[in-house]
Amino acid sequence: MSVVVVMVGRCDSVHHGLPDRQGVCTYPCTLTQT
Repeated sequence: MSVVVVMVGRCDSVHHGLPDRQGVCTYPCTLTQT
């Protein structure tokens, strides 16, 4: 199951996020639970 949610975290090359002023990124993340 893949759930797409909006997470706030650090900028990762894996997750293409939008950098904020303080370097905080808001990007759509695909939560894959194993």
